[in-house]
Amino acid sequence: MEGTQWKNLRAKISPTFTSGKMKTMFPMIEEISKKMVEVLTPLAEKGAIIEMKDLAGRYATDVISSVAYGIETNSLENPDSIFRQMGKKIFAPTLENMLRNTITFLVPEIAKIFRVNMIYSRILNPALCTCLNNIYSSYIDV
Repeated sequence: MEGTQWKNLRAKISPTFTSGKMKTMFPMIEEISKKMVEVLTPLAEKGAIIEMKDLAGRYATDVISSVAYGIETNSLENPDSIFRQMGKKIFAPTLENMLRNTITFLVPEIAKIFRVNMIYSRILNPALCTCLNNIYSSYIDV
């Protein structure tokens, strides 16, 4: 993405990260961080082995869903939450996902011609897929 397209995308996204908006996000992130401590404390007391990739993914899921969508997913307490399951499917390192993501990001013109969507409807409910693709497109199609 270059030139005018990049400038327009940046103009859309930049207001999201103003100092005022970041200040409103901080309490949500802080609350989720406290939940992570609550989840980790009993495990640490037992001396349990912690899968950090999974824990970081659950933390990121809770932060992103809360800050970006206003949805409380509770992935830290419930690793099998539906939001987390869908996120894992979307970002699974399958050949299909890698090709779709590569085409979408590197050659968006081809993705438009072949109607390649960032979020695939076989993974998600078709209505949810359409909604998420529209959100994505509203930022990228400048």
